[in-house]
Amino acid sequence: MAVMNLQSFIEQADQAFFDRDFAFFEKNLTEDASWNVVGRFFVSGKTEVVEAMRAATAEMDFDGNNAQIVRDNLIANGNEAAVKGSIAMTLPNGDKKTIYYFDLYVLDSGQEGKIKEFTSFVIESTEQQEGGM
Repeated sequence: MAVMNLQSFIEQADQAFFDRDFAFFEKNLTEDASWNVVGRFFVSGKTEVVEAMRAATAEMDFDGNNAQIVRDNLIANGNEAAVKGSIAMTLPNGDKKTIYYFDLYVLDSGQEGKIKEFTSFVIESTEQQEGGM
């Protein structure tokens, strides 16, 4: 996969996660795909990865918290790519929450260019509303 195509593909994957477009991942993961969220969990197998994505995005509640995604950087080389970004949201109690992430993607070496593995580093930060505890 050419670098520009890889960058575009990874942007689509990043947005698909935010949009909860699990059909994108069902189509673009290898059968033996794996996802490692460092310090939290590791899953392998396409079905298991998609189910873990469903659980993770439900827990984050992007829709209910008026979330906004910002991609700070995307680097692609060969069959690997990295994306750094953040997701900012306002919680129902008025607190501001930001999820900072850094994802490393490895695609299979075949013509299809499907995601074989990815590793996520995630840090959450909450800023309490004035007067909150």
